[in-house]
Amino acid sequence: MDKIDKFRDKANAKLRTRMDNALRKILLNDLQNLDIKPLAGQDDLFRCRIGKVRIIFQRTKEGNVVLDIGFRGSMYR
Repeated sequence: MDKIDKFRDKANAKLRTRMDNALRKILLNDLQNLDIKPLAGQDDLFRCRIGKVRIIFQRTKEGNVVLDIGFRGSMYR
C-alpha cells in the first residue's frame, strides 16, 4: 500500500470523498472547478488544494501523475 492509499484510508468519509473526486478529475485531466496552482520554480509540478490537504501532481505527455498527498504543513518541506 502506498502513501496515497494510506493517507486516503485514514481520512474521514467526507474528506475521503472530496479527495477521491479531485484525484479522479486530476487523472482524467478534467481540471475545471479545482483549486490548482503551479509550484514555484517547477514547470510541470502543480498542487491541488482541498481544504488543508494538498495533492501534488505532475503533467506529462501521457497524462497527469499524482506524486504526493498530505496536509498543508508537511507537504512543502
